[in-house]
Amino acid sequence: MSQVDRPADPTSSRHSAEYPSSIGNKASQRSSQLWAILELVRLPNLFTAISDPLAGYLLAQGPGWTIRPGELVGLLASSACFYAAGVVLNDVNDLPRDRLYRPERPLPSGRISVRLAWRLGLVLLGVGWGLSAILSVLGATGWPMALGTVLAAVILSYDFALKSTGVGFLLMGACRSLNLFLGVSVGHAAHGHPFEAGASWAALALGVYVAGITLFASREEHNPTRRELVRGLVLIAGALGMLAILPVFESSIEPVATRWPQWVALVVVLGWILGVRGFQALRRPSAALVQQFVKQAILWIIIWDATICFAFAGGQAAILVLSLLVPAVLLGLRIRLT
Repeated sequence: MSQVDRPADPTSSRHSAEYPSSIGNKASQRSSQLWAILELVRLPNLFTAISDPLAGYLLAQGPGWTIRPGELVGLLASSACFYAAGVVLNDVNDLPRDRLYRPERPLPSGRISVRLAWRLGLVLLGVGWGLSAILSVLGATGWPMALGTVLAAVILSYDFALKSTGVGFLLMGACRSLNLFLGVSVGHAAHGHPFEAGASWAALALGVYVAGITLFASREEHNPTRRELVRGLVLIAGALGMLAILPVFESSIEPVATRWPQWVALVVVLGWILGVRGFQALRRPSAALVQQFVKQAILWIIIWDATICFAFAGGQAAILVLSLLVPAVLLGLRIRLT
C-alpha cells in the first residue's frame, strides 16, 4: 500500500485538533490573569496618582516650565508603582473583609493568588523606591529618595498597621501630599526653584481632601452612616477652603490666580459640582450612592491637581494635567475604581 493510500492515524488527527485548542486556552488564561492584575492595581486610578507628581513637577517650575522626558517618565513611573503597590498590599490585608463584602475582586474571587499579589505588591514598592533613588542621583539631590522612603513607610504603615485606627484616613491623605511633593522635589532639582510656601499649602490641601474621601468611604461596602459621611464632607469642604485662600501666597503663584473673586468663584463651582452627589449620599445613605460619590471624588483629584497647576504654572500646564482625566474616565467604564 502506498503512503498516499495509507489511512490516517486517528490519534494523530485528534492531537492536531487539540493542540491549537490548548494554545487558545493558555492564551485566554493569560489574558484573564492580566485583566485581573489590571483590576487589582486599579488601573484607572493610576492616572489620578500620576497627576499629583505631574502637577508638582510643573508648579515647582512656575510659568516658564519645561519638560525633561526621561526625568518625567521616571517620576511618573515611580508614583504609579508606589500607588499600585499600596492598593495591592491593601487588598492582601483586606482579603477576609473582601470575601464578605467584595467577593468579585481579584483576590477573593480566586483570579489572582495571594502569593502572586504579595510578590507583585513588594516588587512594585521596590521599583517605586528604586526609581525615586535614581531621580535623586540624576538631580543631585536627596529629596526624591527621601520622600520615596517616607512614602513607602507610610504605605506599609497604612496597609498593615494603622488603616483601621483613628489616624488611618490621615495617612492616606499624607500619601497624596508626599506624592505631590515627590514631583515638586524633582522639578525643584531640575530648575533650581526652591520649595515655596504655596506649594506646601497646596500639597496639604490635597492631603486633607483625600483624607476626607477616605473617611467618607470608610463604610462604603455596607451600612454607611451619616456620621462618617458628615465627617468626610467637612474635611473635603475644609480642603476646598484651603484651596480658595491659595492667593494669600502671592509670591508663589501666577498673577491670574491673585484675582480673588475669579479664583474663589472657580473653587466654589468645583466644590458645588462635587458636592451635589455627596449631599445625595448624605440624604439617603446607601452603598451605591456612597460609591458613586467616591468614584467621582477620586477622579476629581485630577481636576484638583489641574487647578493648583493653573495657579502656579498657567493654563497650558493645567490642560496637560487635565488630559489625564480622559484615560481615567474611559478605563473607569470597564474597571472599578474602588
